[in-house]
Amino acid sequence: MPFAESHAPKGQKTMRAVQHWDVLADDIASRIADKTREWPPGAHPIYVAARSDARFNQGLRKLLILRLVDRGITVATEPTAAVHLVVDAQVVQHIQPGSSALHWMPLAAGVSVARDGVHFHGANAYSAAPVAEGGAAVAAAAAPAETAPVPAPSAFGAILPPMPVTAAPASVVPAVAAVRRAGGAAQDTPVLYPRPGVPDRSEVLVVVSLESGGRYLAGTSDVYSVAHDDALLYLAPEPLLPGPQPAPLKTWRVVSP
Repeated sequence: MPFAESHAPKGQKTMRAVQHWDVLADDIASRIADKTREWPPGAHPIYVAARSDARFNQGLRKLLILRLVDRGITVATEPTAAVHLVVDAQVVQHIQPGSSALHWMPLAAGVSVARDGVHFHGANAYSAAPVAEGGAAVAAAAAPAETAPVPAPSAFGAILPPMPVTAAPASVVPAVAAVRRAGGAAQDTPVLYPRPGVPDRSEVLVVVSLESGGRYLAGTSDVYSVAHDDALLYLAPEPLLPGPQPAPLKTWRVVSP
């Protein structure tokens, strides 16, 4: 069987400011000018478009127009031009491994809560962990891994498909929004789901393609690292839900008898 082998370490640039967008736009314009240098001057005006309304796409489009003009390339203002230069960006987020080690959070005297990540094998789909006298949680002995019969809610509110689960170790007794109280008890055995991880690092793939007549003529591609909190700049905005319909207005008129 072939084994996984890592690539040799290599640097990757990071975009942290709009100025970096401008640097990228200047580099793309330079490469597009080189690819179109054989075209007769002004014979094929280029219209610069964006694949989505992401803030990065719109910003890079504006900067790219200026950098192309700086290099003497004819840029069209209307999309009726035969040649389009299309900006597109794709965010790739690498998820770090999840953890099942949840901790009880005290809510009040003798009351604690733990959320996310546990399905309880038994008559009920989800229930509290067994609690012994005095409020100490009791975990079942380790059991072989098995497949849960029902989906589990993730930390983000989504539903995960059935996955291998393992009985909780004695040192960890989390629950799905389960509350433990002193003297409480339950009959089910807690079974842990692997918690979904959170993005560990984010990258963005920027592709700019020169298109005409349903064909790709040329293009550029770049990969950058971005801060996780900046990933929203490269994603298309969520569509707005329609608001409530205005209530019909009634007009009253006073008439003399």
